[in-house]
Amino acid sequence: MPTVAWIMGFAIVFFYDDHGEPHFHIRGRGTTAKIMLADLSLAEVKGELTTRELREIRTWARRHLPALYQAWTNARAQQPIPTIKE
Repeated sequence: MPTVAWIMGFAIVFFYDDHGEPHFHIRGRGTTAKIMLADLSLAEVKGELTTRELREIRTWARRHLPALYQAWTNARAQQPIPTIKE
């Protein structure tokens, strides 16, 4: 479960054995969530994620969308996943 970035105390992570449509996971503060890369929709959430937190994560993800897709591709190919710098 490589962590590619930290946003507002949440880890942005990918899983090497993940499946389905491209997405990333959020973990932190008792919350786990899945964000779809295609439209940055919230696919699932366990715990609490405020509207402000989700907005900030989506804003960050829009800025880094190419790197997030590359991280997804690398994870699926069992390749190293680099961190995403601000």
